[in-house]
Amino acid sequence: MTPLLPAETGWWDIAGPLVLLGLIAVWLVWLTRRQRHHLDVAAGRIVAIAVTVHVAVALVVGTIITGDAQLLRSTTPDAFAYQPTIDGLIAAPLDGPDPAAWSDRGVYLYLAALVQGVFGGRKLAVVVLNAGLLGTSLLGLVVLTRELVGRRAVPVAAVLGAALPAVYLWASTPIREALVLCLTVWCVAFAVLAVDRSSAALLCAGVFVVVMAWTRGVQVPVLASAVVVAALLLPQVRAWTAKWLARPSVLAAGSVALAAGALVAGSRLARLAWRVTDRSAGHSFRLAVDTTTQVEGIATPRPLDPLGLLGELPAGIVRFLVGPAPWQRPDGPVLLWLDAAVWWALAPLVIIGLWLAVQQRCRPALVVVVTVVVGSVIGALTLGNFGIISRIRIHTWVLLVPFAAWAIVAAFDRFRARQRSGSSQPSDAHVGGRS
Repeated sequence: MTPLLPAETGWWDIAGPLVLLGLIAVWLVWLTRRQRHHLDVAAGRIVAIAVTVHVAVALVVGTIITGDAQLLRSTTPDAFAYQPTIDGLIAAPLDGPDPAAWSDRGVYLYLAALVQGVFGGRKLAVVVLNAGLLGTSLLGLVVLTRELVGRRAVPVAAVLGAALPAVYLWASTPIREALVLCLTVWCVAFAVLAVDRSSAALLCAGVFVVVMAWTRGVQVPVLASAVVVAALLLPQVRAWTAKWLARPSVLAAGSVALAAGALVAGSRLARLAWRVTDRSAGHSFRLAVDTTTQVEGIATPRPLDPLGLLGELPAGIVRFLVGPAPWQRPDGPVLLWLDAAVWWALAPLVIIGLWLAVQQRCRPALVVVVTVVVGSVIGALTLGNFGIISRIRIHTWVLLVPFAAWAIVAAFDRFRARQRSGSSQPSDAHVGGRS
């Protein structure tokens, strides 16, 4: 029997997910209309179409993968590990999952159990839920782009965000990736929003960090870095910091504290490196810097000494961000190869967008950059095969989409300005700016 529906399928197992889909549609329409108030008519329509297509494709891909037990096991075997705990929560919700499951997946387990218990449909209802979370994530990307780059880049970012194949491969199936992606995008969006507009948005970002602590613990430092950087960029904090740093005594004490903190952090990093590379302690660090494209594992994992850990880190970050190359044709689902091809096409645009952010002193961009750097370092230190890398780094890649959209808008502005002026070349100050 397909894992998509229960063995004994009743009418509510079909109608329930449809009712859930209707409720999600109402939610997304309301949220989309709120965003369209900030956009012109054409941009608002593009965003609405992108969200609709995004949810529809997620439903189709999620249903196809989840409906085939063999395909689901080969792509996201975690779904089979989730279901027994979800069934237990439905039968006895007050008992809760075991502590290990709660500490790592608790929020998603309870959310999936609530959806399955109310709407039936077993994994079909969870596929519908994840599609709704992906639509919400795309609207979070719209907010992030609007605050980071400007309104004109929003429709471009919406289209790009809906065109990342890995999002459909991993986040449409009944695992927690859709919820993690939604929390990540909205947390960073609220952190960016707090920099220029309202410090109250920082509280919302902090709430997302707390929720993430019981959804995927390793993602907490990534989101926490966004909140911390946003707090440091608040005008009140910057004014207070400048006032106190002007005092020599405070400056001297701060320098000593910074040096001591660096020494402590360095020693702890060395101990961590020793712990994760010591085979006798049961740990083996698999930082793969070779060119293997296996999805199921690393061809030749090897332990690293603490200094080697730091030495291999740059290659690990590059591998996390841009590996594998499209021509390497990694084993696994075809969407994994398509994702690599799409990202290699977007990477030059992201670099141009980051350069535009530097040129125009876009302070909120620092929130995204620090978040991406922290996520890349954690990914490079903890992930060892391309399948897991592709699954985890979608939360990093999506945050870089606004910069690619910025580059496209800047290129269009430059092309249009050259057409109008004939031979004169416009200055960078008037091309591709935030609006």
